[in-house]
Amino acid sequence: MPRERTGSIVKRDGKFYARITYTDSQGKRHDLTRRAIDRKDAKRIIKEVLEDVETKGEKAIEASRATFRDLAERYSAVRVKPAEYRNDRKIAGMRDHTTAAGHVRALVEYFGPMKLRDITAGKIEAFKQFRLATPKARGGKERSIANVNRTLTRLRAMFRFAVAEGWLDYSPFDRASTPIISKADEVRRTRVLSREEEARLLEACGPNSPRAHLAPLVLAALDTGCRRGELLYLTWLNLDFTNRQINICAMTTKTLTSRIVPVSARLFAALQRLYNERKNDGLIFGTVGDFKRSWKTACKLAGIEGLRFHDLRATFATRLIHAGMPVEQVAKITGHTQLSTLYSHYIRNTASAVERAASLLDSING
Repeated sequence: MPRERTGSIVKRDGKFYARITYTDSQGKRHDLTRRAIDRKDAKRIIKEVLEDVETKGEKAIEASRATFRDLAERYSAVRVKPAEYRNDRKIAGMRDHTTAAGHVRALVEYFGPMKLRDITAGKIEAFKQFRLATPKARGGKERSIANVNRTLTRLRAMFRFAVAEGWLDYSPFDRASTPIISKADEVRRTRVLSREEEARLLEACGPNSPRAHLAPLVLAALDTGCRRGELLYLTWLNLDFTNRQINICAMTTKTLTSRIVPVSARLFAALQRLYNERKNDGLIFGTVGDFKRSWKTACKLAGIEGLRFHDLRATFATRLIHAGMPVEQVAKITGHTQLSTLYSHYIRNTASAVERAASLLDSING
């Protein structure tokens, strides 16, 4: 603990400063100066700093000097690194560490030199507006609220880390008068693939086309509801031909929970053909690379606009629910731990569903 602690108020060029002088346990003298609004505010700062030194020790002073860049470096070293697994469970790191690193870089560009304790909810709100007004680096497209929310979610995690490490007493997110991250403001996609569109898409990935490799992947997404990453990392060991099901390993899922998904007759036939062609390959679909170009070409040839590969997962869930399967059972297959997520993100109203609702209302109303 410091052996000597004093505080004084300094006025320079009409501005007030709180000056704290202390000697640490190693006998080294330190001077800390903080800007104050007025003399009363300077007294408050001196009192708070001296109390921190008394109750929390010298680390409280070190934390008070920490900038956001200091936090980013520490957070990145501890959290933002490739995932490590043991017995099919993640024990450290992140699977999306490259995305997280991009978020951290964007945050450092804005907050970097700021003192952690000077970053308020108001400054975070200002960053939110700045980010929304800044087009994406690639293509110059307008940045969506969902995109900004993902960056803000990373910022919130970093401040929680700072609190856990003793750098802050509380997160500025917890002091906001209204929630800074509002999921309700995000625009939800309502894209579901129709049966007619599906036929055209599979035709564009026909056996004699350069996109033939895409057809079984599209079928798998439509008939299992698996995420892109879950499908691309499937091996033949995950496929149970006898029971016609696929075992999804926990380490490849978003929720780190293993599950079993069914295999439809048409998907089963496609997988059997693949097995006969490349049964010595480790991965079922032969690649974990990017198939964005072939996907865009297939959609263009099929005359389909505004369709993402992830929309096939939404199509799967929507079809099962409209066919009468309980939402809870669909969630087990898709791997959703929160039913609210399934409702808000994946259950879509199709034209046929709306027409069926209208018919039901007519019958009810007589």
